[in-house]
Amino acid sequence: MTPFPETEIMTIKRLEVALRKMDYKLLKDGAYKLHEKFHGGHVFEYIDLLKEILDNVSSNPSIPEDTKGILIPTINDILASKNPNSNQDFSGERVSSLTSLSYTVPQEPKEEIAENNFEEVEQATIQENQQTEEKIEEVAQVPKEEKISAFSAFSAPQAQNIQPQRTFTQSPFSAQPFKEFSNPLRTQPVSIAQPQPIQQPQPIQQPQPIQVKEEIKEEVKEEVKKELKSIAIFFNQNSSNEKNKNITALREEISKINVKDVSLSKILDLVSEINIQTNTDVSALQSILEQIKNKANRINLITNSQSANLINLFKKIDLEYSFLSPQEDKNINFIPLLGLSNLFVCSECNEEFLEIESKLAPLVLQCPKCKKPMFANLYAAKGVNSEINLNYYNATLVSLVNSKVWVLINPSLEDKFSINILRNALRMSNSVEEIYILDKDINAKEQYRNMFHEINENIKTDIQTTALEEFLNSIK
Repeated sequence: MTPFPETEIMTIKRLEVALRKMDYKLLKDGAYKLHEKFHGGHVFEYIDLLKEILDNVSSNPSIPEDTKGILIPTINDILASKNPNSNQDFSGERVSSLTSLSYTVPQEPKEEIAENNFEEVEQATIQENQQTEEKIEEVAQVPKEEKISAFSAFSAPQAQNIQPQRTFTQSPFSAQPFKEFSNPLRTQPVSIAQPQPIQQPQPIQQPQPIQVKEEIKEEVKEEVKKELKSIAIFFNQNSSNEKNKNITALREEISKINVKDVSLSKILDLVSEINIQTNTDVSALQSILEQIKNKANRINLITNSQSANLINLFKKIDLEYSFLSPQEDKNINFIPLLGLSNLFVCSECNEEFLEIESKLAPLVLQCPKCKKPMFANLYAAKGVNSEINLNYYNATLVSLVNSKVWVLINPSLEDKFSINILRNALRMSNSVEEIYILDKDINAKEQYRNMFHEINENIKTDIQTTALEEFLNSIK
């Protein structure tokens, strides 16, 4: 018989693990495995499991469309082949849902595998492959390797002029789904020197059961262990000069409260205008936060955005976070570099208070400690002359310096303050290994990559359109 690279249940388990872990690379690999198995003539038994996978994939909008385009049609073809009312004939001419090429496949006997014994059968298949390979090596001279296209890999061998092929076994963890079809070897004519004595056929020995000392979890089989890495995500939002001027004016007015009379009306007008300028939409962060909130990696979320909508977003997606200082029970530490419009500080005792309960946007609060007025603790980034909060700045710098991975979202070419802090942190760091830059502006990505490589040319900098997917696949 023609051995498969792996059993049916292993192919299905691969898909289940990929969906459970949201590992899109593994999921795509499994989709190719399932496709090749079905179009190779295999008769599937675990239909209920395939239906569950189909429902999961169809209802999950985060799965890449190219993976859905392989997996969904393949499962539908499998289910249709099990439908007695279907008019499709699955025993002769067949059309690949992936390549749209027609080809003929022979009838295969139904594969009978006990679910609890699939590892033994798979091991026996591997042994059979090795024995076949040794026999071919005895009579075949290996010529120069030829490459085969992905489309012809799905075609069945022609009935005539069939030449022996060398069988390769492949690990089910491979991320290259067509690798098992590459490098076919053609045999050369073999001259017969002298007839050999006829030997009596030996009885076929059944493979002996494999003794497993301990049960290995399916997740360990399907996933390559990934190192836990400290991560700094820097989310940038551009600030207008008008907003910076208003914040500077507000801080000047507040500083005079304990010295002389100030206009409360002017302060409230400034706060009201700043809230309108500051509380911008931050929904662009939602998708990435939803995918990393349950990761084991320690993540620092740094931003120059001052929008109160950040806290609202955390509540919406049930994101548990620490503030300015990492905590063991929370894997995301939030650092607002320039303050927040709903983060208040007392003008008298410097007590801080983060307003997260009210659906309104308060202009001023009363300090719970000394009963003095509290105003939004905001800072304006004006290049080298910026006024900053040292606690926020130091927390940002330490997080960047100690992180192995940086993810920059919409980095600005105009914000000199943010550029300087990123440049200085990289100069001070011996930890940074990878930087992912996510932005639609190709010019901005190129300039940031060049700036980082001038400091350390050994750092891996990813500016491709697939950078986000690569980042998510690199963490656990």
